[in-house]
Amino acid sequence: MTPSNERCPECGHTDTTWWEDTGETTCSNCHFVVNTTYEPPYDPDRTRNLGKPGRQVLDRAVLLEYSMSPRLGRLQNQQKRVPMVELVRKEIEASPFPSVVILLALQVWRCIPTKLFSASRADTSIDSYGLDENATSDEKRARREDRARWQAWGVLAIVDQARPIGWRHLAEIRGVEADKCLRFADRLQKALGYDADGIRTRVMVNDIIDVPRPTMQSQLEDEQERLLTWLGNKLQLPHTDKMGLCNRAWKILDAWGIPSMPLYQPLGNKSSAQLSEMAVSMALLDLSYAPDVVRHMQESFPKQGMVQIRKDIIARKFTPWPSMSSGPSGNPASVDDDFSSLGGGSSV
Repeated sequence: MTPSNERCPECGHTDTTWWEDTGETTCSNCHFVVNTTYEPPYDPDRTRNLGKPGRQVLDRAVLLEYSMSPRLGRLQNQQKRVPMVELVRKEIEASPFPSVVILLALQVWRCIPTKLFSASRADTSIDSYGLDENATSDEKRARREDRARWQAWGVLAIVDQARPIGWRHLAEIRGVEADKCLRFADRLQKALGYDADGIRTRVMVNDIIDVPRPTMQSQLEDEQERLLTWLGNKLQLPHTDKMGLCNRAWKILDAWGIPSMPLYQPLGNKSSAQLSEMAVSMALLDLSYAPDVVRHMQESFPKQGMVQIRKDIIARKFTPWPSMSSGPSGNPASVDDDFSSLGGGSSV
């Protein structure tokens, strides 16, 4: 114990004492700790942002200022690397879908080879990889997290292809780049399978989530449900309006002889997604929805080979177009009328 002349900031007394065993200087009057020579407890977070780009460590002189050896500084500046497959799983669990959808997505996730999540570079076909030559560790980590998010939504898109879950509308709300997710989904879906006795067996997403194998009828139903779900969420449509659109779309397909036997050869070459979009677009116009609504729906579901058809539908020049009029007078008929006997109807 050594007396000192330091002034106490609490009571103003100059009678202070330095304790050799603790390294503290206390006020002899109020026992306030005026000063200490001991270091504060070690805080590992204080050096979290001190590293240079990549795996470079701080200079020796800088490390000495923090009483840290170069080896300890290097370890502190390297964060644990989480595997890409685990990042994708966390993104799936954090998605805004109901728990039953997340469980289905995790079933699909388990049937994808682990290495594919790290090796796939589907996003580079749309734009550059997005990293400079001297990218920092934070930039690399942010890039991995973005790619994990796209792949997670790609897995959810695979589920949506077998069972519509309103994937695209939620992707738009969350600001997810749908094109990148769908490119990942295409590659991930082709790798679905399981290993048995060293042999890789391919499976379909329908087998994984226990949904019947697709038929032409079920594919048309799923595609229409996907479009109508997007329209219902986007326009806040009541259930009765969605059912009216669904009934009108099916009457158009029935008038075309689909799915049994197309009455028009060009329609026989179209996929279920293209036929469903054509029918729903025409149903929207028949039921007096604005052309901008049809155009927005078409832009949200990009498809190949539909540029001219979409223009003709919006301009009401597409043939065949089943008529809604009940006779020569042109009076509108009920949406429940049977159009199957019209053989495609007259063009408008």
